[in-house]
Amino acid sequence: MFAESGFVGRKVEQDISIPITERDHHHDAWRVSRRAVYQYHHPVYHGRVKYWLRMALPEWRSRPSRVQGVRLRVGDTEADGWLVEDIDAIARRTLEEKMDSILLRTAARVVTKMLVTKAAEEENDILGFLVNLFGSGTEAADTRGWTSLPGAIWMARIEPPPGTGQVALEFLDAEGRVIDTHVFTDVETSSAPVFLNWRSFE
Repeated sequence: MFAESGFVGRKVEQDISIPITERDHHHDAWRVSRRAVYQYHHPVYHGRVKYWLRMALPEWRSRPSRVQGVRLRVGDTEADGWLVEDIDAIARRTLEEKMDSILLRTAARVVTKMLVTKAAEEENDILGFLVNLFGSGTEAADTRGWTSLPGAIWMARIEPPPGTGQVALEFLDAEGRVIDTHVFTDVETSSAPVFLNWRSFE
């Protein structure tokens, strides 16, 4: 028996501001970007702030499920299931592992827009304003994701008596109480394994 529960979390946008000091300021976008990554992990800074680098980054937002366990029941026989994959935790860890590269690319993009804006302002104030307006309006974090995935996958195994009968799948909360149930009817059991699957949206 394979059981799925809940929903995987999703990425949301967060706005952060990183100080770029006069010492850090440079016209090389990648150099400033690498400094921004360092400042992100080490928020203490020294020196006069030249400007604040404002960026939009993805942040993981979990959607907690009430399901904390599963159980199979056939007549008076029952069997507890076990967690196979915590998909939400995997997705969160994957984003965390990619965050430095995401931050570096985002900082480089923002710094490049800023340098283009400054160059445009030197040519014409109105042109600089329009370039800055366009850059601000197009700055957004990548929050795409497959949000319909389950948050967790469980597995359970039971050996019912031969024949045709019912198999009940129970979803349990943290206290072991049944919060959702699905009954498979007319399940034919023999010497060959029978695979069943169901999802709870709790």
